Amino acid sequence: MSMSIGLVWFYSLFWASLPVFSSYGPEPFGTSCTINWWGMRSSLIDRVYILLILIMCFFLPTLTIVASYVTILLTFSPRPGGGVGDREQPASVLPATYGVSDSSNVCQVSLHD
Repeated sequence: MSMSIGLVWFYSLFWASLPVFSSYGPEPFGTSCTINWWGMRSSLIDRVYILLILIMCFFLPTLTIVASYVTILLTFSPRPGGGVGDREQPASVLPATYGVSDSSNVCQVSLHD
């Protein structure tokens, strides 16, 4: 667990410190600074940084989240033949899993009435 937290800190500090080697530009209202989005047209370093931050800080985490949710859905989705996912789950896990969705539906119905 502490290794994961350390990797997250390193990842975030790495990407937060990269603009030091690139350039900053003013926000539209001039109250603070941001990545030099307009420098993308003229500077190869700014262009590479913006594309890397888009891929590594937006698309990669989004892909990781979507893949995780798809894996969870495939694992716990009902299968023909009575099984759930690839393996049988302990009996104590299934009622709690389905009970949460049932109680949330009841709450939604009662809020709309």
